[in-house]
Amino acid sequence: DASFNKKIADTITAGITDFKTSVNADYKARLETGGDDFAEQFEGSGVYTYEVTTDIVQSNDNYISAIIRIAGFSGGAHGYHNIITFNYNVERHEYVDISNFQPMYFIAGSAREKLKEKFRSEGVLDANIESMISDGTDEKNPENFKNFTFIPGSFTLYFSEYQVAPYVFGEQQVTLEI
Repeated sequence: DASFNKKIADTITAGITDFKTSVNADYKARLETGGDDFAEQFEGSGVYTYEVTTDIVQSNDNYISAIIRIAGFSGGAHGYHNIITFNYNVERHEYVDISNFQPMYFIAGSAREKLKEKFRSEGVLDANIESMISDGTDEKNPENFKNFTFIPGSFTLYFSEYQVAPYVFGEQQVTLEI
């Protein structure tokens, strides 16, 4: 379906545009505050990066389920890692929503418990992480569950940095059986 491909292309193009805007602003600010040798140091260092990777989780006559990860550095304290998923019913020409699998309260509760258990087993579950997990898996906010992929029998939820834990813990994933 051309519209499905266009949606992916538009998403990548918008990400590149945002990246260029951020880089230009950061570069200008560094030039203004970085001293006389910044431009010379910058040219040889390749400070800014932008990388797109794709993982096709499922692609057949019935469904497409894919994840795109965008990693980059456009200035600031550290780089970023964005997650964007695309789930499509090929036969019906429509996007698949997470609510097609289970009720949201079940998905949220199951994800929350799996995340708590993971951090508990690593010995790092504390009140701050528990609070982040609760906020990042709140079923009243559908944005919390926008990134998922699926195969027959299960689906995987992807949580971006800061969504359910501090940046240092990176992206989190939870796989639930259907």
